[in-house]
Amino acid sequence: MVKSHKEYQLDRTVYTIVWFTRKVREKQYQRSLMTTRQVTETEQGESTILYPHQLFFLNPFYLNDKTPQGLEDWMTLVVESINNPTHPNINLNRQIMQKAAKLIDDDGLTPQERMAIIDERDYNNMRRKEWEDGLQIGRIAEKQKIARSLLAKGLDHAFIAETTGLSIDELESLT
Repeated sequence: MVKSHKEYQLDRTVYTIVWFTRKVREKQYQRSLMTTRQVTETEQGESTILYPHQLFFLNPFYLNDKTPQGLEDWMTLVVESINNPTHPNINLNRQIMQKAAKLIDDDGLTPQERMAIIDERDYNNMRRKEWEDGLQIGRIAEKQKIARSLLAKGLDHAFIAETTGLSIDELESLT
């Protein structure tokens, strides 16, 4: 990356990769690889490449016999790591694919955590559980607030415990 305007060079190639994450309806985009190159036109109608930036659109749902093998391996790795994380069907004949698969395996997530992240329904369940946990924390905080108020008035611990639903030990930890 350029850290100063003095280092900027027009002939430096910038590659941008965009992944499609689903199938597309439009027939013209149903390809595994599409590339865009920047072509500049002069006022005299001449075409030139002012800076060689390239934009790659990748869609692993449209692999075909024209998809470059190296790219197909990477696209398959991405799809398999999402759809079949415990038993991915990938090309392990290439050392770089072995290394990438190992990095995915070593990400510190258990298979259950990985599936929870991947599966949107589990994500929604996690969000609902977080919300319910938050409600429970709020209820406990409200009970503790009431208990502190009643304790400050010198009421009997047994009465406060019965009223708030907190245990005697919980009440004593509030004092």
